[in-house]
Amino acid sequence: MSRRWPALVLLAGLLLPAVWADGERSRTLTVTGQGEVAVPVTEALLSLGVREEGATAQAAQGQLTQKVNRLVKTLTQAKVQDLQTTRVDLSPSYDKEGRTVVGFIASNQVRFKVPVAQAGTLLDQSVATGANAVDQVSFDISDQAREAARAEALKQAVADARRQAQVVLSTLDLTLKEIRSIQINSAIDRPPVPQYRAFGKEALANTPIDLQGGKTMVQAQVTLEVGY
Repeated sequence: MSRRWPALVLLAGLLLPAVWADGERSRTLTVTGQGEVAVPVTEALLSLGVREEGATAQAAQGQLTQKVNRLVKTLTQAKVQDLQTTRVDLSPSYDKEGRTVVGFIASNQVRFKVPVAQAGTLLDQSVATGANAVDQVSFDISDQAREAARAEALKQAVADARRQAQVVLSTLDLTLKEIRSIQINSAIDRPPVPQYRAFGKEALANTPIDLQGGKTMVQAQVTLEVGY
């Protein structure tokens, strides 16, 4: 028996530090910080439509083509970005009973991007040259501005998480020793939501359009696991 005790004592000496180390590692606090940066929008994404009716399909399409060509020319001269046709449609229209074809409706939709400062004026010009439907208005920021805002939001989130950890630990007379893990949650953008109003054809032609883009809110979350 006397020969086994030294081995057991030595084994206990090796295990105790490891157990103590595990206990130290278990003293952790998890906190999540928030960051948010407001960025003024600089780009407007617009979808404009042209809709025409005619007694025949050819008549409706012919009238539509003339107005769409004028609209595209106006937009091209204004040097808008990413101009593309997003919808083309030609369909019959029916009487009140829905049985007899009384004519045809032709429609076309284009989408493009333009600086916010030019959006209102360009909308007025587009309506004057043939557009009779404003289908969508949304706002955005440049990729460079978005990346800069996300970096700042992350900095704010980290600072917020550290502040939370320090407040909790100092209240309990504990000390933050190290950051043991970092998790960056997905940064998100909250663009401003345009307020839409329905306009008739005459109202569109007679009402000056003033677009106020507002600000995009760029948010970030960072989760820290700290040891104390």
